[in-house]
Amino acid sequence: MKAKVKDIAVRHNGKRYEKDEELVIDKNSFNDKLFVCLDDSKDDAESEEKVEEVKK
Repeated sequence: MKAKVKDIAVRHNGKRYEKDEELVIDKNSFNDKLFVCLDDSKDDAESEEKVEEVKK
């Protein structure tokens, strides 16, 4: 799912994201106190698998 950092910087998968930065996270990592949901699509891992299938 695509999310945007709300008010304070967060660290996700070893990278720091500042206020208003966008990132792709899985639904289990989403916390509505830290992020604003921009789209509720499938998580990144599932999306990458589908891209690989299409490429084959």
